Amino acid sequence: ISPSRFNLEESVSTLEFASRCKMIKTNAKKNEQDKQELIESLTAEKERIAIQLQEEASMRERLQAELEKEMEVSRANQERALKIQMEKEDIERQLRELEAQAHSSKQEEARAKATEEQLKRKQEELRLQTEDMKVEHEAKAQEMQRQLQDKEELARHDQRLKE
Repeated sequence: ISPSRFNLEESVSTLEFASRCKMIKTNAKKNEQDKQELIESLTAEKERIAIQLQEEASMRERLQAELEKEMEVSRANQERALKIQMEKEDIERQLRELEAQAHSSKQEEARAKATEEQLKRKQEELRLQTEDMKVEHEAKAQEMQRQLQDKEELARHDQRLKE
């Protein structure tokens, strides 16, 4: 507040604000909480957190079991892929042997061509199976990686809750 005309607008604004402040009524109240209520609320919160931890532990165990099952399936698929690869190599070896024998006679050449075509079809089937298994294996590996990340996130969340 200033008697100067230069500060008249600011002085009026200050006086209006002071007038509005006088109209505000406040009531003081003592902030008390009954000890029994506090104990009950803390006990309820503890029980809620314990249930939540138990649910998360159960979820973690279920995810761990699923992950182990997926790992076992993946191992089985890898073994199957290896077996198919070995069959493929054996068929390719047989194909090379047949190609060498095909030059011996015309009669043998006709039989060799039929067998060669059959082996080529089998080789193509095995190649397709191998490719399918590779794709399936990669998808399962990605899923296992995601599940592992979920498990780690749950573990961090549990750790934070324990703190």
